[in-house]
Amino acid sequence: MSEKKWVEVLKNCSSLDMPEVIQSLDFYNRQNSVKIMENLDKEFSGKEGVIRGFIVPAFISIFDSLAFESNNKYIKNFCKSGLTPERLISELSDFSYDIEGYSSVADKSADLKFISNKTYNKDIRREIDNISYRNKAKENKFKDKQYINSDYSNKRIYKNEKSVIEKGLNNTNSKVTEVDHVKPLKKIFEDLKDNIALDNKDIKEIANIDDNLAYSERDINRSKRDDTNTEYINSDKPKVKSLDDKTKAGMIQQERKANKALEKKQNEVVLRNLKDIKKGKEVAGKIAAKSAIDNSKYALGGVGGDALVYFLKASFFELTDSVKNGVQFNTNTVTNVSAFAYRMKRVGKFILSKLKGILSNNLFEFIKNLIVSIIKSLISLFAGVIAKLGKIIVGGINSIIKAIKILAIPSSEMSWQVKADSIVKIISSTIILCCGDLVDILINKIPFLNNYIKIVKPIIMGLLVAIVGYLLDKIDLFNVKKNQRVERIKEIFQLRTTEIVSNTEEFVELTEKLLEEQMKLFKGVKNELIEALLNDDSKRVLEETIKFKEYFNVNEDNTVIHNSKDSKLRRRVIQF
Repeated sequence: MSEKKWVEVLKNCSSLDMPEVIQSLDFYNRQNSVKIMENLDKEFSGKEGVIRGFIVPAFISIFDSLAFESNNKYIKNFCKSGLTPERLISELSDFSYDIEGYSSVADKSADLKFISNKTYNKDIRREIDNISYRNKAKENKFKDKQYINSDYSNKRIYKNEKSVIEKGLNNTNSKVTEVDHVKPLKKIFEDLKDNIALDNKDIKEIANIDDNLAYSERDINRSKRDDTNTEYINSDKPKVKSLDDKTKAGMIQQERKANKALEKKQNEVVLRNLKDIKKGKEVAGKIAAKSAIDNSKYALGGVGGDALVYFLKASFFELTDSVKNGVQFNTNTVTNVSAFAYRMKRVGKFILSKLKGILSNNLFEFIKNLIVSIIKSLISLFAGVIAKLGKIIVGGINSIIKAIKILAIPSSEMSWQVKADSIVKIISSTIILCCGDLVDILINKIPFLNNYIKIVKPIIMGLLVAIVGYLLDKIDLFNVKKNQRVERIKEIFQLRTTEIVSNTEEFVELTEKLLEEQMKLFKGVKNELIEALLNDDSKRVLEETIKFKEYFNVNEDNTVIHNSKDSKLRRRVIQF
């Protein structure tokens, strides 16, 4: 029953009804206990459990991913400061001044971007092309040969027009050999121009490796121009319509071979440059300086973000507490204005009490992000398997830090089962996130989805993380849900026990007082009634009888009426 409601019930009941009222209060408590257990079951295993354990985490994860994938710098900076949808929902929905806290080690380190102002043009093309090497390679390919087979179509192609004419062949453009860059120079330059470990000379060396040179028909080479083989095959250029399936398959095969070789060559050149003392120091200096600048901005944003979150969650707590329990509840004030001022002052004190923790935590985050950004930036200089392994390493670093933080929580605040369960979920989430490239591949294979990869990918990744987390909850490897249910029951009934104990003294005192007052009145009426009878005063007898009936709620038909929640109950009383 709501706070102090039983006091009003007792005050307004007749002494004749008191035993039944006390029984009804006990029955209400028993009914309420059953309802609590039913609600607990819904919370842990019913629809509410599904919503809390799967649907909400899925949507939060998706919103988080979409925010970080957003190209809007303001949204990204907002999230980098720690104000993610996941954090805000978590903080505002579960807060008290006694128990609060948030620990997230999602990668908030700066993504260092070194943007080159160079644009691809004829001068750049001449600088990174190696015409002499291509011509020499062609000469060596045709050494002592009248013809070769095209790397794309496997058809015979000849060294030049003269050779074609001498053979008496028609359609010269489809018979003359030209050396094609499988991955066009423009694509390679656009991919590598922002790599601070490479200059144009390095790009030239990478772009003109043998595996990126294909001996092709002139008409295919000149029709293809700056397209990759895949882009060319999927284009609507006139020449593409005449290509047979064998030629298309050959072009795709050459493209895969070239990409793999280009990645390997890029890694070799980058590693060579980093090993060079002068070049290595130059690259390291640029990365360290930019990491310090960018992460210091995020650290300052983190301080402001943490302070704002503490303000929002404390203010949200005060607002909901005021609506639920009244503005003056638990404030020791007598007016709403003074209660509001007290609550705002409490919010301010709370933020100040957290200031030292905010500064120290963001200092730690700055140092961690400084190191992680340097590692990420160094990894981004490489391509292929090395880059993918690097992403896994970065994800692993954040997971390890989070696991260490969880293990450092005192056992009094978190049991080993909860710690183990949390760490398993961290590991599973990290594994899923490290499989992002596989998701990219799958999405790119679906034509109508590949244009929306930045939207589709976060949705898929968010759902995968939520599904795995939900399944782990269902499996409950460490009996966490069972223990949580037990602890929740203990918590609820401890609160009820405390409430009963605190109200017992007041209950007894009020009951004794009411019975004493009613006994006093009863004796007074009885004495007056006896005296009136002895004096044969019928008028006075009638008056005292009516007074007696009114006090004990007795009707003319000698029944007592009292209100219950659903209906009026009538009970016969002893006739006078």
